[in-house]
Amino acid sequence: MASRFLKTACCADMDGLLPAEVRSGWQAVLSLHVTWLVWTGLTKGLGVMLPALQKDFESSTWLVGWTIAIINGITDFAGPLAGPLEVLLGTRLVVMVSGVLIGGSLIASSLATSVTQLALSLTLLSGCGIGFANILTRAMVGRFFTTHYTLANGIGHAGHSVALIVFAPLTQLFLDTYGWRGAMLLLGAICTHLVPCGALLKKGLTTPNHESRQRDYTLLADDPSTEDSEERTVRGNKCCLPELRGVCCTWAFGLEVFRKTSFYVTAVLYMSNRLVNDLWVIYFVDHVYAKGLSGQDAVTFTAAAGVSNLIFKIGHGPLVDRGWVSLRAMLAVTTAVAAVCLFTDPWLDSYWTVMANAVCFMGASGTIGALLDVYTKDLLGADNLVSAFSWMGVLSGVVTISFGFLPGWIYDVSDSYNGAFILMGCIWCVSLLAMATEVVMTRLGWITQQSVGKG
Repeated sequence: MASRFLKTACCADMDGLLPAEVRSGWQAVLSLHVTWLVWTGLTKGLGVMLPALQKDFESSTWLVGWTIAIINGITDFAGPLAGPLEVLLGTRLVVMVSGVLIGGSLIASSLATSVTQLALSLTLLSGCGIGFANILTRAMVGRFFTTHYTLANGIGHAGHSVALIVFAPLTQLFLDTYGWRGAMLLLGAICTHLVPCGALLKKGLTTPNHESRQRDYTLLADDPSTEDSEERTVRGNKCCLPELRGVCCTWAFGLEVFRKTSFYVTAVLYMSNRLVNDLWVIYFVDHVYAKGLSGQDAVTFTAAAGVSNLIFKIGHGPLVDRGWVSLRAMLAVTTAVAAVCLFTDPWLDSYWTVMANAVCFMGASGTIGALLDVYTKDLLGADNLVSAFSWMGVLSGVVTISFGFLPGWIYDVSDSYNGAFILMGCIWCVSLLAMATEVVMTRLGWITQQSVGKG
């Protein structure tokens, strides 16, 4: 039944495309799925290893936690380079090299003897690799899918959910069996699976200027005055200048999003979502320890939360695509639910209440993460996705690096994460305020939606 629905969605969405282009669309979804799997797996794996790293390096909780947060911050800072690299090298090569960088950084970090060495290895290599691959695959899915974009995007983002389910117990197994250095080596090998995913991508179908270049060729061919006298000049310019011109245009259009009011609304939502999710993934296991529960309990909670995240991340797609629930209503409700889960967390200490809270939170959080890409496309349009994702990532990186240490510092000071989780709930309230502002500004005509549809 599920495969039949996916096949129908694919055919309905890509009726005008060749079979090779249809395959490329779903290969892009697969690459996005694996990119999220690698990113969340890396972050969650380091979160599980946080107590071991803290003990081995004889460091404080906030410093090791901040190091993991900085990795995500550098990932965001690398975003603006993704567009120019895509034009120069193609998405296929960029994603393949990104897989090598991520896997190599984890293997190299297994040799680290200090927190500084660990941070340098992971931030400089993994951060850039994840940033490039994530932005380019997300934008590619946005270009290929229109009517069923919410479903395709949800499947791609489900890699985050699968990582929560798989990587927490897997990393704990590696840690117990081989120590944190052996766990790093094995995680690095797993992350290199992004390389073959990049190899599946078709270079000619993934460049952002593909459609515009096709229109340029058509216009020149239909113009009889240029076909004879200027044919050689045009061909020479087409051969020599498109990459350079594409790079310049990419940089120019990348900065153009700052002139759009709607960009700042989506940026607030994106920054809030990224910060809260990063902090939860990094500190949740240690938070469970602080409540007096075991490491095995923490792994079980994370796996259960991952299952919930996966179900909601895929399940919300048909609801929004078919118009049963509006995009903004779904986004507002799930954000409110996530905030309530964080506010009530300090009063939940038993096994089942902590598990229920984690399941509820990650279910709502998974829906939010997938919907934000749809929300961004709705406000800014498909042509601005690479630029929007890149610069929202940069802003998120600033926030993550600035506040990534805060939960660990609160724990070191108060011997509890309760204040940190309440603070994270307040951040979600900022998102609700931003969504309310967008509704008002749309009614006043200050913001115009770029795409019209059920999604």
